[in-house]
Amino acid sequence: MSDLGVFRIAKLENNQGEPVHFINLNSFYYGIQATTFFIKVVYSETTSYIFPHFENGLSAISIPTEPTFTQALDELFSRVAKLYDVKSALEQP
Repeated sequence: MSDLGVFRIAKLENNQGEPVHFINLNSFYYGIQATTFFIKVVYSETTSYIFPHFENGLSAISIPTEPTFTQALDELFSRVAKLYDVKSALEQP
């Protein structure tokens, strides 16, 4: 799936007052949980974050390789999920 649009990360509270995070890109929504993993792959002009697909396989979001964007996503994904670089991801079972 190739989609361009406004990329958002939403933080909501569930009925117990705990934060719940979602990725939103156009009509695509994806819930982020503490067990969700993201693999960061840096290219010259873009950075991709690869994560599990809903049913099987993987999905990816690619953004311009700009420190303002990547630092914010790195901090968020590290805090609310699991973030790996490619080398570390290859070492995981």
